[in-house]
Amino acid sequence: MKSAYRPVIYSLNLIRSFSTLDLTDHMEIDKKGDIVNKGLISLFNPTHVSILLCNYSKIKESCWDRFNSDIYYLMMVLEDAIDAALKENYPMLYDILIYKIDGKSNLEIQQLLYNTYKTTHSVEYISSLWRKKIPKLIADYVEKDELTWYYTMVEKGKWKKCSKCG
Repeated sequence: MKSAYRPVIYSLNLIRSFSTLDLTDHMEIDKKGDIVNKGLISLFNPTHVSILLCNYSKIKESCWDRFNSDIYYLMMVLEDAIDAALKENYPMLYDILIYKIDGKSNLEIQQLLYNTYKTTHSVEYISSLWRKKIPKLIADYVEKDELTWYYTMVEKGKWKKCSKCG
């Protein structure tokens, strides 16, 4: 309905107009219990997460004061997912993510990781972690969190209670 009155606008400079995009979710649970999202951007898709992370600074700067934009809230959800998925369980990957967002090169990151964790990783491996492993961990966390919410709040399943903690 909304699209009929306000058609989609295609922009040549996506980062400038990113905060005005309509990011309404079109999420469904298929018969196998997997999430299917037909929206423009999905945090369930590691490729989308990777693109958001690579352009994190520009996107954050363009939407930081636009509280009515969808991208502002998408970035908030992304930040929460980063903290929950990486900060405690994978501190080295969390540090790599912070270093990359800060604009450090892979050589600088390699030295920082050696100083902090006493491990050496090749520049190519750091790049692979940044482009593949980190977005996959974040997307997996978001999917797990969304499925837990869905089966707890929407389609109430049969849950067992722990006799010790309730």
